[in-house]
Amino acid sequence: MPTLRRLVRLAGLGTRMAALLVRERLSTGHVFNPLLGQSRADPYPLYARLREQDPIHRSWAMRGWIVFRHADCQRVIRDPRFSADDRNFVDYAMFRRFDEEDGLFEPGTPNEPTMLRSDPPDHTRLRGLVNKAFTPRAVERLRARIEELSDELLTEAARRGTFDVIADFAVPFPVTVIAEMLGIPTSDRAVFKQWSDHLVGALDPVARPAPHIMRRTLDEFRAYVNRLAGERRRQPADDLLTALVQAEDAGDRLTEAEL
Repeated sequence: MPTLRRLVRLAGLGTRMAALLVRERLSTGHVFNPLLGQSRADPYPLYARLREQDPIHRSWAMRGWIVFRHADCQRVIRDPRFSADDRNFVDYAMFRRFDEEDGLFEPGTPNEPTMLRSDPPDHTRLRGLVNKAFTPRAVERLRARIEELSDELLTEAARRGTFDVIADFAVPFPVTVIAEMLGIPTSDRAVFKQWSDHLVGALDPVARPAPHIMRRTLDEFRAYVNRLAGERRRQPADDLLTALVQAEDAGDRLTEAEL
């Protein structure tokens, strides 16, 4: 039944989206839909066209406005009247209900946005705590290892005689750096990468993982980080997770959920 309900819901959303795209075309002369067809494979011509012809575009499908010029983006980012918090989105209640129906969240549980999706003063507080783990000295210590890892990946590509920029460098390089920064043991890197793929994939409305995969990923990832953080509290190490666990400002620390 949940699967059937989800299919019916997706069909209804598809019909609604199609109607809104028609309205968008009629009212603006353009359609912003980077998720399908050629625009998904190569969205840059679409961006360039709208930047030239309709740089502040009314998107009925996205339920808002899309800005394409750098200066306009800067104004929006710096203007406190705009919010990064998903809970302020006009359709938030509907999508939250969908997530609950899919089993991603228990009904009634509070939604605590991540630092990237929070507004001041919450964002200011979190950023202040996290910045204590990203001092210039701490970042500079990473330079030698990052250069070494880059050399290893490029040397291996040269040995093979073939090189795929995405598969051979753009994917393994940042994941390895992040895992090493956090202090993820080498034996856990493969599952860490899998969790990362699923969590990032959730941002893609077309190719996001199935709800049961997302729920399992969220549960496993939270449990793993909580266990690792507990180990760092008992036995500190020279890694980012230890720095985040120990970060403190006027007696304030990151909670388990924030961490």
